[in-house]
Amino acid sequence: MKRGKVGNGAAHAAYVHGHGKYADRDDVRAVIDGNLPNWAADAGQFFTAADKHERKNGRAYLEVEAAIPREAPDPVTWAKEFAGRVVGERFAYRLAVHDRAASDGGRNVHMHLMFSDRPTDGGHYDAERFFKRNGSKKDRDWNRRDKVADVRSIFEQQVQTYAPTFTLYEPPQVAPEPKIGPALPGAGWRYEQTRRARLDQVEALRAQRRLEQAAELGRDAIPKPSGLIDLSTDLRAALAERGTKEQTYEQRRAEF
Repeated sequence: MKRGKVGNGAAHAAYVHGHGKYADRDDVRAVIDGNLPNWAADAGQFFTAADKHERKNGRAYLEVEAAIPREAPDPVTWAKEFAGRVVGERFAYRLAVHDRAASDGGRNVHMHLMFSDRPTDGGHYDAERFFKRNGSKKDRDWNRRDKVADVRSIFEQQVQTYAPTFTLYEPPQVAPEPKIGPALPGAGWRYEQTRRARLDQVEALRAQRRLEQAAELGRDAIPKPSGLIDLSTDLRAALAERGTKEQTYEQRRAEF
């Protein structure tokens, strides 16, 4: 879940939609606007008004960004149902479904749900008054610290509802992949070393999945990408090997 500052609303609405300077992106599969007040023709116009009339340094929108299971038969229907469970019919929103290649060779299917925390089911205000204190008052429920947990619970229920329809191969249970994070050359040596370790861990986990899938299908082995840790024993031993290499590197660095 994210919070968007005043001045970023219209730009982000264009980004998730693939309009304006973002028109060349080819991963946008669907865009749906909903719960708009009668003065807004689309969500772009709505969030442009939020940038203009919300208080300075205020919040123009909230956003829920969520992965859509690759097994979902219809990602757009999945996203629409999840969005409906999160915002209902009270809050103006823009929902965008993106689908592009993932680093593991599969699909990175995900959704952006940006919305206002000012309900549109109250009085009939014009664009200016809607965003004022005497207009549509913000729903304070979105400020709760445990609101993220609530949304995650909704996501979990959505997955459980659809799970019986999933028919693709499900690999054996393994540890979840850590978030790699962006490459930030200016962040310093320690950040890059930590990021490199996470990259290696992700590669190791994916290699283990391939080995276990091969065993499940009755094959003896599958080729391992060059440069990966040898996972012929188990993941714990592989990560221990990586830790030894890092410790040796630290010792060498300390000598200088």
